[in-house]
Amino acid sequence: MKLLSDESGQRYTVSQLAKRAGISTASIKFYLREGLLRAGDLRAEKQAYYDQDHLRRLVLIRALRELARLSVAQVRTLVSTLDHENPRTFTLVASVLDALATPPKTRAGRARAALRTRVHAKLRARGLTVRKDSATLDSLVEALLGLRVLVPALDVEVLDAYLDHLLPLARAELVASQPRILAGPESALIGAIVGTVLFEPLIVALRRLAHEHFAKQLFRRRLGSGARKARQRV
Repeated sequence: MKLLSDESGQRYTVSQLAKRAGISTASIKFYLREGLLRAGDLRAEKQAYYDQDHLRRLVLIRALRELARLSVAQVRTLVSTLDHENPRTFTLVASVLDALATPPKTRAGRARAALRTRVHAKLRARGLTVRKDSATLDSLVEALLGLRVLVPALDVEVLDAYLDHLLPLARAELVASQPRILAGPESALIGAIVGTVLFEPLIVALRRLAHEHFAKQLFRRRLGSGARKARQRV
């Protein structure tokens, strides 16, 4: 039986592994105890050795914990799915997106269930494949319910305007990240985290800057119109 190693035969002590992964040895030992990381090769005298697979897994765990800020239990669920034989990449990505979704604050009820059904139907009508048990779908319904507090007449039709702009953006992002997503299950998970956690704040910030820009233009036009009317009255 061969010692654990990657194709180049590279092996690491726990301190070397910690340095390569950019985390503490205490964190590695914690992940080992929690079952997030498999044990190293213990056959060497008084020393466990780790390989490139351990390093890749630590990079993923760090992304899940520090970037996505998922709990240990959530990370355990994801890596457990990852360790299944021939895991479906789409299932893994969907699992990450579900873990990142905001849990509903409102109680389940007929009104909420009816809105969820209408939102799901709207998305399918626009050609989207949406899982019925999608946690992100629940987050969308929650957002609409929150908006209805201020705008009671708000309906699911409002989603069309956003979908018109967001679908091309999402398609372009997935095309750009296709090599990472198709490279392997762990790479797909990291790609989902990067695309969701790191880029969403960028999109929100740009949108707010655009709001400020167009609001300024709107007030300039209003002031200009007021000045013209004043001159006409003179």
